[in-house]
Amino acid sequence: MRRLRTLLFWAVLLPAAAWGDGTAQESAVARFVLEPVVGGLKQPSGMVFLPDGRALVCDRTAPALYLLDVSARRLTPVEGLPAIVTQEDAGLLDVVLHPGYANNGWIYLNYSEGEPRDCTTVVERARGSKTIASWGASAS
Repeated sequence: MRRLRTLLFWAVLLPAAAWGDGTAQESAVARFVLEPVVGGLKQPSGMVFLPDGRALVCDRTAPALYLLDVSARRLTPVEGLPAIVTQEDAGLLDVVLHPGYANNGWIYLNYSEGEPRDCTTVVERARGSKTIASWGASAS
């Protein structure tokens, strides 16, 4: 399952030139076609699909969290992120949904905070809304 998620992550986010002309590809277990959906990200570092088919996408060095509408091929920035340190391996690292997201709405964000030479990695959570327009609006 992790391999499939990784494959989907790169298929959605890498530029078309990285995959050629969209011809069929094969692995040891499946035949598939990779189709780029959106570009313009600096360094995508994490992605999670929401139950409605949209996705949340982290851009590590921007740092930015985007709501990706796959069918419209559009990225919408999520506002209100905490202060995030970006250097070397630091930045906005990942986004994950709680296993009970459909019932509780919890979204977890993993990022670096602090001073550039003395930062730490933290996990923060917030409740998602139907529009997920603002990260900190429902945080607790």
